[in-house]
This record gives sequence, C-alpha cells and structure tokens, in this order.
Amino acid sequence: MTLTLVGATLIDGTGADPLAQATVTIDGDTIASVGKGGGKTRSKGDVLDLAGLTLLPGLMDAHAHLGLVTDFTADPGAMSSAEIAARTFRNCELCIDAGFTTVRDMCGVDGGLAHTVASGQVRGPRIFPSAAAIVQTGGHGHITG
Repeated sequence: MTLTLVGATLIDGTGADPLAQATVTIDGDTIASVGKGGGKTRSKGDVLDLAGLTLLPGLMDAHAHLGLVTDFTADPGAMSSAEIAARTFRNCELCIDAGFTTVRDMCGVDGGLAHTVASGQVRGPRIFPSAAAIVQTGGHGHITG
C-alpha cells in the first residue's frame, strides 16, 4: 500500500531548515520519497492532506519509566499485577500518541513488555529495557516499603 502525505511543513531531523509544502510518499513501511510539492499529486494509493500541520520523525526518550505506576507510599502489593500491567500499557499508548516512537526504560520493565509492544499486542514505542536498577539502600531509586 502506498500513502502520500502532502502539504505539511517537514522537519527532517537533520538540522536543515523546515521544508514547507512537503510531499512524503510511504510505500509499505518504507519512506519512498521526500520532496517539495503539496497540492495535487498523481500518486498511486491514498493521499492525506496535512496542510497546516508539521511532520517530523518520531521522538526518542532516553530516560523513561513506563512501569513506575504505583503509589510509592502504599504498601507493596497494594496494586494487583493486572492493574500494574494496565497502567503500564496505558503509558505505552501515551508515549506513542505524544510522538515518542522509541524509549529507553530505566528500570521497571523487562523484555516481555518490549516483545508485547513489538508483536502488536499493545500500542506503544520501540522499547529498550534496562531491567532492574542498581541502587543503594535508602538512596534515589530505593522505593520498597
């Protein structure tokens, strides 16, 4: 399937000046072409008019906490595993909706969440998990009851 995006101001992430009235053609999951255009196009497939909008590459968050969803003043175990999972999945959705297509999770989630998102079971960004944090007792990050 081919999708052509027309009329947006394109920020390409290279440091170049924004390109007004850009045309971006996506073929499958590949950006096939980027150029100046807008307006009418003779593209095969769907055309989406983005006039007045800005198009930019996905953002990356290098220090996220997708799985930190509990109230740290509550007793450990006060929230069920299902609630924690639901809130973590919601955080994944919020990231992707805010334009973050990649996150580095700094403690809290494991490769299971990354796999769940990558397999399409949950909407979310590409996740690079770091697993458990290494912290000193009583220091920053020591959040057990």
